[in-house]
Amino acid sequence: GPFKKVTDNKFVSEFCRNKFGNYVFNHLFVHDKSPWIGPSIEWHQEVFNINSYAPGYSKDEWSNFAQIYVALENQDLDNGCIRIFPGSHKEGFLSWENCINDHLSHKRRVPFKTLEFLNEKYGVKNCELEPGDILIFNHLVVHGSASNYSSKSRKAIVVQARKDVREKDMTIFDAEAAYRTKFVIDCLQERIDK
Repeated sequence: GPFKKVTDNKFVSEFCRNKFGNYVFNHLFVHDKSPWIGPSIEWHQEVFNINSYAPGYSKDEWSNFAQIYVALENQDLDNGCIRIFPGSHKEGFLSWENCINDHLSHKRRVPFKTLEFLNEKYGVKNCELEPGDILIFNHLVVHGSASNYSSKSRKAIVVQARKDVREKDMTIFDAEAAYRTKFVIDCLQERIDK
């Protein structure tokens, strides 16, 4: 379908081939941050959730992955463009805390004090993009985005590429999925009980 225009794109495929040799696309999805109501994305490193997207790989294998972000529409501060702490990957694996996002999904986010440190050391870059722009970053770069409170749509395609080293371990995936589901249920039950 139309997504092959991304995965077969000459720039994307050459980048992946040069970086990884043999590679696969772990997943691809369209991120639709709708006008007026599109929710924020917590500050995180992709490596936080390796047991969800690449069970059986370890966080030490972060360099075997790349996040490929393709803007489908104009993206700016007004409609919640992606924001990064450039250079934050130099800090290695950061601590994280569990949270629940606007979709009532389990997420892992960078704690407040760490964000203050990163901002002081690196500052934040707003990735204001035009349709067709591609942003590629590694799995230690801290990134997130604000809600879209504007009248403008903000769609993007997110593709994750990885070096084709091994098959996913679905036992690890099932345990991770159960943990994340239980966290949400427990938090919501605690709130209901209050």
